[in-house]
Amino acid sequence: HHAGHGLVFALREGEIVRILGGTGGGKSTAFGLPLGLTDATSGSVRVFERDPCAEFGWFRGRRWVRGRRP
Repeated sequence: HHAGHGLVFALREGEIVRILGGTGGGKSTAFGLPLGLTDATSGSVRVFERDPCAEFGWFRGRRWVRGRRP
């Protein structure tokens, strides 16, 4: 399998997601795809019925990810 193969997220406002896994498991890809930072090599990505890479300008400036230091 490729990183991210069959990955589906359905989140509600305020929910928190953590992704754990080994090296090469697709963690960075899982975050990069919906943020428009990584283009899908196959399949499709939709966030609010929009393609994050094709419509990067619409997503820009919106806060999607919040990092936290331990």
